[in-house]
Amino acid sequence: MEKKTRKTGRYELEQEKLLNGSSPPECGTYTPPDSYNCQAIPGKAKNDNTFDENRKSTRSLNDYLFRPLEIRLDSGRRIVLRKLEQWLTYSGMLEGVPDYDERLPERERKRLEKAGGCPVVVVNSRPVPVPEDIQLPPATREKMVIPSGQKTLCTLGPVTCFARFRSNQPVHDDDCIFSELALLWFQQSYAMPIEPDILDKIKAVDWDAHARDLDFL
Repeated sequence: MEKKTRKTGRYELEQEKLLNGSSPPECGTYTPPDSYNCQAIPGKAKNDNTFDENRKSTRSLNDYLFRPLEIRLDSGRRIVLRKLEQWLTYSGMLEGVPDYDERLPERERKRLEKAGGCPVVVVNSRPVPVPEDIQLPPATREKMVIPSGQKTLCTLGPVTCFARFRSNQPVHDDDCIFSELALLWFQQSYAMPIEPDILDKIKAVDWDAHARDLDFL
């Protein structure tokens, strides 16, 4: 009887490459924008069959799996994005019109902090002007409130972003292994990318004043 051989699929081939120390599959590579001031995690260029010993020495499996996005704060501390949740800011509105509610960010901050047990800082809740090409019925326009200091109708950013970051350095307790902090902001579309002005505010966060220390135990 003829012996049948099992074809090796793309997944198995890529896993074999990874285990043997070769570059990871192209489809799983994500290189953050330079503006993030990240540790560069280079991907393999298309049609590049050369072996670069220097590139291999600056890359680790730990970086590939656990540090896809690292941001350097203005203080010099490096933080790693561990989790990112996003939802529509006004998705829970059953009636009425969207409006700029300056109390909403603080309510969300308290809710998320209580649910997750991690300190939360709001890094951006600025009013976002309603685009001029958005058609608003006169009755709707009359009900919407113009925030103080603004000249046009505004809302919060349509997308709420909630991210948990971790630093490999503790803040207060040297017996701990790392520290973490969650950040909340509102932007005009889903990340990635993070809007540049919001990214600047993230970099300016006083990590030592707000983060908590954690250990594995």
